[in-house]
Amino acid sequence: MRAEVVADSPRCELGESPAWDERLGVLSWLDITGRRLHQRDAAGAIRTTVLSEPVTSIGLTDGEHLVGTRADGFASIDPRDGTVTPLGGTLGLPPGDRMNDGGCDPAGRYWAGSMNTTGGTGTASLWRLERSGRVVRILDGLTESNGLAWPSDDPDTLYHVDTPRQRVERLGVDASGAVRARTTVAELEGAPDGLTLDADGNLWVALWGTGRVRQLAPDGTPLREVRLPATSCSNTAFFRDTAGWRLAITTAREDVPPDRLDADDRHGALFVADVPATGVPAHRFHG
Repeated sequence: MRAEVVADSPRCELGESPAWDERLGVLSWLDITGRRLHQRDAAGAIRTTVLSEPVTSIGLTDGEHLVGTRADGFASIDPRDGTVTPLGGTLGLPPGDRMNDGGCDPAGRYWAGSMNTTGGTGTASLWRLERSGRVVRILDGLTESNGLAWPSDDPDTLYHVDTPRQRVERLGVDASGAVRARTTVAELEGAPDGLTLDADGNLWVALWGTGRVRQLAPDGTPLREVRLPATSCSNTAFFRDTAGWRLAITTAREDVPPDRLDADDRHGALFVADVPATGVPAHRFHG
């Protein structure tokens, strides 16, 4: 299966974190390096907002604002004017680390991990922003915490990617939100990045550096693959338009050789693929 560029989509230096709001009919995504929030409405019109500081992930809330992460902590993002307001205080990450991907769980809490940007290993962590505003550290010893997703029928399970280890993990979470079990679902070539789940519980994992998104069964069995011309594909999300459920794929210009950037202007665009799967409404942060 192949993906196509969304018409008029901005070219992102580091496109990331697609989020579909079924109430508004709006698909949002970030350009982390470009410090921009892009939003595509049901009619296909795209609106871009400059953010007051870099944001590395976003999720939906019960209100107009988005929840997400800034370089050293969690944040509330106003999509109308781009104001980024810290939530939960500064995390005090180690030098060279910054916050990375995130997502909302079924209980209305926002989880996000950090990553090392200087080649170090084992310095990153997985964090959770509670509904009360308190921040809890969940896992240590990570290097690049990435994709996070929860099955719609199993709130006690969390899928998580630690990119340099090239694996997708299944985390067992108890009622308090503590991780009690951790198993490897799949080991993948390239650099597994963001992921989403379809209505059948299958995973759609973006493989950075390969120009591919792979569909995996819950046990890690490979099912299908989507190919796109932009090699730095970063994340996935299901959304709906007049054609029904579709898969959105964010990409980046980062890590693409200059000659390939000159030869093809599709790197960094938003792509969509028509795949034999349906999505589910995203969880929201109840802060």
